[in-house]
Amino acid sequence: MTVNLFSHRSVPIARNSGFSLVELVIVMVIIAVLGAVAMPNLSPANARLKQAARELYGNLQRARMEAIKTNQDVGVIFDTANNQYLLCQNANSDNDCSDAGETILSTTSLTTYGSSVQYGCGAATRDATTSGGACPASGVSYSPTNVRFTPRGTLSGTSGYVYLQNDKQTSYVLGTPTSAGVIVMKKWVNGSWQ
Repeated sequence: MTVNLFSHRSVPIARNSGFSLVELVIVMVIIAVLGAVAMPNLSPANARLKQAARELYGNLQRARMEAIKTNQDVGVIFDTANNQYLLCQNANSDNDCSDAGETILSTTSLTTYGSSVQYGCGAATRDATTSGGACPASGVSYSPTNVRFTPRGTLSGTSGYVYLQNDKQTSYVLGTPTSAGVIVMKKWVNGSWQ
């Protein structure tokens, strides 16, 4: 009898396919952690606040563009008592849009975003300025409580910020930090404006 040492027979090796219990548990933990991080941002109250902040940002941009286009001052008047703001063409330095020659372009009530959206700093412990002072109690740091853009797109008056919050203490800040008229929007996240 001769034995061939060079012949190989392939013997099938049994393989287990699928996931082990440990792998499955790790994936479930990762999904749970990601869900816990994402859920606060997906709440209806936070979504409405974010929408209000974005629309205010758009209206500040609109006021600036209207001032350039019409060659007249255009302002945004923040009516904290009635939880609304007005876009006012040919705006002067007072805090209304009722003088001769002034025209209301639009009025936006913050209550349209839900009863919890209002002026205020929420959980923020400081204002959005570089000095980091206290947040204004009214939610508006402009003095008077309006911002006006000139036909050049710059500010007529002081720079400042507007703070919006909801009942979950989430907060956004929008404003013009310099007289150049550049508009910024930030959210209070983990102890700072980002």
